[in-house]
Amino acid sequence: MLYDEQYGGCRNNEGEHVLPTDKAAWAYVILHDGHAMTATGGKVGATNNQMEMTAVLESLKALEDMGLSQKKLLLSLDSDYVRKALSDSSNGTAWIKGWKERGWRKSNGEAVANPDLWKEIDKEFSKFFDLTLQHVTGHANSDGNNLADALVNEQMDKM
Repeated sequence: MLYDEQYGGCRNNEGEHVLPTDKAAWAYVILHDGHAMTATGGKVGATNNQMEMTAVLESLKALEDMGLSQKKLLLSLDSDYVRKALSDSSNGTAWIKGWKERGWRKSNGEAVANPDLWKEIDKEFSKFFDLTLQHVTGHANSDGNNLADALVNEQMDKM
């Protein structure tokens, strides 16, 4: 089984509200055939959720480019929000399925945040044969999580 870990983060100086000057970044680590392949990127003024979502999207694109969409894959995410959106939640349905059925609206009728990003993720996600999503605690002390976290921080330091 191939292992893929994603991570996103932001540096927010004002508490809950993201400022246009706040640094944000994403990274992924793909462990395949004994090698770690990584990528990272960033955006000023993005939210942590946007970066977590972008990490998943970019890793899926990389896995597809590597010709691995039909392989058994384990995606490890520290974002329970993204995991629950894409895989079965406690009620047995991935949130994204309901969002699509309701025209990208949540069950309370409010618009889903970042619908364009979710649509892109959904398109990529549907190309894969056997994806297992696993939640890991944020800042877990594992090699993949530590590397992804370091890459995110390096990216923000460069911004």
